[in-house]
Amino acid sequence: MAGTGPQAERPACLPTQEGNPATARSISAISSAMNDRITPPAGVAPEQLTASVQALTLPKGLYTFSLRSADPERVGELGGLMLPALHVGLGPSVPADAVEFLSGRDDGGHWLYAAGDMLVAKVVDRPVTLLLTSVRGAAERPLDIEVERLDARSEPRAGGEAVGQREPVSPDQPAPQAAPADDAEAAVRLQISAHISNRGDVVFIDTDWIGRLGNGMSIEAFSVVPLDRIAASDIEYKGLTRAGFESPWLSNGEACGTRGMGIPLVGFAVRPKPDAATLGYDCVYRGYFRSGAISEPADNGELCRSDVADDPLEGIELRILPARTAAAAASGNESAPLRAGSGNR
Repeated sequence: MAGTGPQAERPACLPTQEGNPATARSISAISSAMNDRITPPAGVAPEQLTASVQALTLPKGLYTFSLRSADPERVGELGGLMLPALHVGLGPSVPADAVEFLSGRDDGGHWLYAAGDMLVAKVVDRPVTLLLTSVRGAAERPLDIEVERLDARSEPRAGGEAVGQREPVSPDQPAPQAAPADDAEAAVRLQISAHISNRGDVVFIDTDWIGRLGNGMSIEAFSVVPLDRIAASDIEYKGLTRAGFESPWLSNGEACGTRGMGIPLVGFAVRPKPDAATLGYDCVYRGYFRSGAISEPADNGELCRSDVADDPLEGIELRILPARTAAAAASGNESAPLRAGSGNR
């Protein structure tokens, strides 16, 4: 957890590609109170607020910033601001195109203040420094946030764990193994958006698992957009909700499922459109469900669901591969991760 108050002197940590995720590497972090003198306009009395800043230097990758717990209050004297709150922003002189903020609050700001708030940020190329600014009343404690890397690659790790896992692999669950390099290179890169209960919309790009953000965080809707070689119109997908509704086949990034109704998906399917099948690509996928079950691999429109009745879907693992490679993946080693594009739990 990365504390943002003046008393938080420990460095913030993130899992890295170089080490076991159980041993996080320190990221440069500086936390200090703001003591700058600000002269307000005549007749305007400054409000007594406290602010602290922490700098995080992040390498290229996809990250989430999330609040696990918070109890904000609306401050009428400040125009209804919700406090305490934390802002994630670019450091001075950092180019605006160095980071893409892919999701966050519906108001479009990069503020976190309510329990369950989450912001997804993609560091596009070289390492950049983000500033985490905590704003609160004088008597309030600073918020704590959790920073997690989403796009860790499936490389061999001690104990068979995959980079970016926040919890160890269960002893009775097969440890994931690394996908062959040529298989990873053959996969179509994917952007998959998921509407996750208690989180909202989250965008995943080139990740092993879509979702799997925590127990009880089911996928209520999703969409699939290929990023290379084939068009978004060449792939279609559908979902089955816990209420028994089966959606039509959708494509072009259109969301499949529901939002804001608390109805999880319990099954899904992905396939090339019939008129695009001659392109020579197949869709291979599995699901992770609340019961802990991981389904057998399915392909090209087969419905993927748990053997447990009405088992909410919490994770999707999807690859779009050349047909000969997909056939081997669907019938081969089931413990090998199916990779979404070239790509957490």
